[in-house]
Amino acid sequence: MLANTAVGCTLHTDANRSYNGIPERNHQPRNLSGENELPAHITFERIHRVFSNLKRWALGTFHGFREKHMDAYLNEFVFRWNRRRSFQSAMDRLLGVGQVLPRTTYRDIVGDTSEWRSEHQDQILKMVSPDRLKMAKELASRDRIDILDALDQIGQRCDVIYERRNPTRPALPPRRQGEERSTARYRHPPRPPRGEIEAGFLRHMRPASAVVPS
Repeated sequence: MLANTAVGCTLHTDANRSYNGIPERNHQPRNLSGENELPAHITFERIHRVFSNLKRWALGTFHGFREKHMDAYLNEFVFRWNRRRSFQSAMDRLLGVGQVLPRTTYRDIVGDTSEWRSEHQDQILKMVSPDRLKMAKELASRDRIDILDALDQIGQRCDVIYERRNPTRPALPPRRQGEERSTARYRHPPRPPRGEIEAGFLRHMRPASAVVPS
């Protein structure tokens, strides 16, 4: 809060104790739980709208925030909020950022360090296929990059083809003799004559009613 406010400014907050003791600021807290106080969405209309949109976006899009990804979530929300009234400029800006900035990997978002890589590198390499690991080692040696970065680049260049495997056992048990499935299409039964239809219809009619031919 000190980094985002100027000295001598006036701060309007609720009565949360975490705001107490703000130096060199004119702090004016309001106890929103009091008897004669207005609701929070009226007292702090704009800031409550921001937080309500943030919480609704978090629940609807991500089903909740994870603490280790909080910076990435908030950065995306700020980008969307600042361009909420101009969708076209937001899309143009997003395309421009995607063309200029390099790709962002999962480790960039999480913020992995060199210690994390050294601890988990053996586990990651064990899960890689031998052919792909060989290609990654050659690429890392040629371009002088990390083996994990080489694996990411190979994953983007190569299209993985999954071969269809034959099942170890048939999905259905073998049929016995005489149980061959008939391949003939289903045929509707023949339509009965009109007289039989009218006779069957008359059984469900009152005696005084009559049938008018169409």
